[in-house]
Amino acid sequence: MRILRSLTVAGLFGISLTIVGFTCVDRLGHPVVVAAPPVPALARPVLVDPIATGALPEAPTPMKTAKAARPKAVEGFDTERLNALMRGDPAVTLSRTR
Repeated sequence: MRILRSLTVAGLFGISLTIVGFTCVDRLGHPVVVAAPPVPALARPVLVDPIATGALPEAPTPMKTAKAARPKAVEGFDTERLNALMRGDPAVTLSRTR
């Protein structure tokens, strides 16, 4: 019985060693071709027309004199209104002017 146990362990060890050996030979026979890594590029921001955002004043031209005046942007930041909106306070309206 002892000899059968030793033969079984030796057989399993031999089979495992054979599998590992064949795997190594296969991997060495088919080397992996490494492609060049991609070159990271910086993302370019989308440029918006400054006239459309109101960043630059629009120069009056003869063709645009009939155009209605653009509303001015509100100066400053209304934190009270923002806090009320985040609380869900319905008393805050958009018609409030400075």
